Amino acid sequence: MRIESLSRRDVGTWNCHDGTNPLLKTCSIEGYAVRQSPTPAPPSPDSDCINIPKTFHLQTLCKGFQEDPNVNITIRVANNSYSFTSDQYKENDEVELDDAPTGGELECSVTGPAAQCYTPSKPNKTKICPGPPVPTMAIVIIALLILIIIICLLVDCIFCRPGGRGAGYVSHQSSREPAE
Repeated sequence: MRIESLSRRDVGTWNCHDGTNPLLKTCSIEGYAVRQSPTPAPPSPDSDCINIPKTFHLQTLCKGFQEDPNVNITIRVANNSYSFTSDQYKENDEVELDDAPTGGELECSVTGPAAQCYTPSKPNKTKICPGPPVPTMAIVIIALLILIIIICLLVDCIFCRPGGRGAGYVSHQSSREPAE
């Protein structure tokens, strides 16, 4: 006997007769444990959206995926779908997108032969923030540049002005000659 496809309703014990042999054949079909589909990373506590960098790890965007070799994980980022194997998820492979998404939604789901063993999680979407976050390093560099400018101005005020008159002081000497 060959069973080409099964569903959850087929779980149980089946009795079969082939018509020529009076012996009753039994076959037991066991069900798979139903798993929860992966969920997208939640927004940060002080925001209602998530920032997705250009380069990320699968496990940082989709949580709770049970490693199953018969299932691929699909990440939908701002209407672009990316499919990954369970091995890539398990190894926490790094993924690089062409551009960091700015807006849209992040959604995680499973596809493949065992996908019917997963139930969709609710809610399964997270809003993507509309603009890229300002990198922390850029803020530090800007702050240092401002500090350097302030220090240069202070040094100019204290050390470079003759007689405390300021850098813009021009000595005016009288060009009048005594009358004869």
